[in-house]
Amino acid sequence: MNIENKDRFIPFQKEEFKNYLKRRIKIRDSSVDLYVRVMNTFYLEKKNINQETIDEYIKMKPRHYIIAGLKHYCNFKKLKFKFPKKIKEPPQIKKGKVELSRIELSDMAEKIRDKDQDLYYSFKVFLYTGLRVQEVLNLKIDNFDFTKNEICTKTKGGIERETPIKKEFMKELYNFLKQKKLNESDYVFFTDKKILPHSRYNFFQRLIQKYFKNLSQKRLSALLKTHCFRKGVINYLIAEGMQLHEIKEFIGHSDIKTTEKYISDYTKKKTIRKCANILG
Repeated sequence: MNIENKDRFIPFQKEEFKNYLKRRIKIRDSSVDLYVRVMNTFYLEKKNINQETIDEYIKMKPRHYIIAGLKHYCNFKKLKFKFPKKIKEPPQIKKGKVELSRIELSDMAEKIRDKDQDLYYSFKVFLYTGLRVQEVLNLKIDNFDFTKNEICTKTKGGIERETPIKKEFMKELYNFLKQKKLNESDYVFFTDKKILPHSRYNFFQRLIQKYFKNLSQKRLSALLKTHCFRKGVINYLIAEGMQLHEIKEFIGHSDIKTTEKYISDYTKKKTIRKCANILG
């Protein structure tokens, strides 16, 4: 350990740390805010950073994101301290979940139709395809086949995937995109906004917070989750009688166990009641 680090008082430089994370590390805004909060809380409780206060804090709050925040700050200040390679996080207490159905999400889309058409059509693509948020935000003109009414993407494993879409919606989407006069290399959604590629997801979340700020905190948190739309689509298809192996193929999962993880508690209870009714 560096002796100078131990003895010298090192003040918390909030704004400088934030700029370092944004410009040098280039991590997304939500992570920047998280690590700044970690260090702000650390300094409120420990007043100074040294090996002893770091060890005490990690022992008191054994969380990976806290270690990550401390490491980033030490790198920013060029401090040499030791961190545990492995920690055992305490089990999280499960709170009552709020899960949004595809019907609810569709209603939300209609409410923003006249306010932000990019956000509206991105919502509709989610709800017709079950694509991941980043997959939809990164769509470009050449991902669309308007003749076959398909969207062509790649799965996490790099496998090409062709997702058919309702003909009427594709025609509506085509007319919307035609007005935007995009090039093949342009992003389909939020093209006219000056957004860096790695910030598109954060921009999307900020729009949701802007237009749905009147939702309860739990419902807004559910809407902001990465797989909110994907989960809504999967549970809707189950409710409509589709088999799990069929949904797996449509949604693009390589393992059916992954699809199973998306089944909501409400859908499980509904399925149990349905089985009980069939048995009389």
